[in-house]
Parts: sequence; structure tokens; C-alpha cells
Amino acid sequence: MAKKNDKQKNSFYVRIYDDELLQSIYELDNTKQYSSMNDLMTQALAIGVNEIYKTFGKKKVLDAASINNVNTLGADVQNLIKNIKYMSKKVDDVFVMLNIIELLNTTTYNAFHDMLAGETVTAEQLDSGYYSMLPDNLAEVKNELIKHANKR
Repeated sequence: MAKKNDKQKNSFYVRIYDDELLQSIYELDNTKQYSSMNDLMTQALAIGVNEIYKTFGKKKVLDAASINNVNTLGADVQNLIKNIKYMSKKVDDVFVMLNIIELLNTTTYNAFHDMLAGETVTAEQLDSGYYSMLPDNLAEVKNELIKHANKR
């Protein structure tokens, strides 16, 4: 008589302590794109497990060398995160500088434009920001660039 194999348990409990992750799960569930919470979690786990396999290779059991690589990978990831945060701060600095340059150039352009049109330009107008609005055609270009950047 053949020995009967034990079935793997297909039910287990998971405690999620990360509030952001939990909130994301509930937001995905509220989209009603999944027939049930079980369907959502099954699909999420399938995607996550496939991503993990990309790191370790598809194996039944991870060997000790792979587990040691996780520790090295963790240090590399932490270093990468640190560098990304540093670069993000630098990008913010550049963004602020570009906004200052835009403000100065816009003010100069608008004031000079009004002077050429024969209008009086006063120091109060310059100081108040009266001339700081981008011309409509340039504002449209800027808004399109921002819209494309937000999509990325």
C-alpha cells in the first residue's frame, strides 16, 4: 500500500504591524478589483514571492550562502537608501534655486516689457511681486512639464 503524503497547510495567519502596509492593503481591497480579501492577499503574495525569487533564484529551500547574502544585500540596500535620500535633498535644493531664478527672470521680463510698452515701473511693484507671474505661454509649458513629471 502506497504511503499517503501529508498535504501542505494552505491556511495560516499573518500579523501586520506596519500601518502603511495595512492601509495599502485596505485601499486595494476597497477598489473592489478583487473578489475577496483572500483573492487580494493571494495575488499580492504571488507577486511578492516572485520578486523574492528574483533575488535568490527559484529554489525549494534557501541555502545558508543565500541567507548570508541577504545580510550583505541588506547593507547594500541601506547604503543605497542613504544615497537616494542625500540625492533627494540635493534635487530639492536645485528645485528651490530654479524657482528663484524663474522668479527673478520673470520679474525682469515683465518689468522690462511694461517699460517698453510705456508704462511706469515702480520699486513697490517690483518688491510686491507684481511682475512675478510667468507669461501665459510659458506657464502652459511649465504646467505640462509638471504634469509629465508627476506621471513618472
